Amino acid sequence: AALILRATALPSQLPQLGETAARAIREAGVPPPSLIARAGNGVLYAFWSAAEVSQAQPTRWASVVEALRAASVGAGGSTVVEECPSPLRATIDVWGATPEAAPIMRRLKELFDPQGVLNPGRYVGGM
Repeated sequence: AALILRATALPSQLPQLGETAARAIREAGVPPPSLIARAGNGVLYAFWSAAEVSQAQPTRWASVVEALRAASVGAGGSTVVEECPSPLRATIDVWGATPEAAPIMRRLKELFDPQGVLNPGRYVGGM
């Protein structure tokens, strides 16, 4: 599977987020990604093919995700792993930190899915 990351930041912080991402990628020794930046809303997408992902160990990819996540949180945003191979999924939290609104989100999920059959454990905070 490919690896797709979506990082967000305040639009004014997007250039700095891109620089941090580039540095983390160089330091991890992974192939450079294809990037799409949406400066108007502060979204940065990074894409790697399955072939590129297979070139490095999951721990290297995890370091890229965590560096980008730390930078995006510092810039007022977040980083989510939208797609990744199973070996990598086992080493990282694809959602990142559980938001403060998690109890409300959990209660809403319980209201709409009282049997817990809709994608159990696949959402933020293990919901």
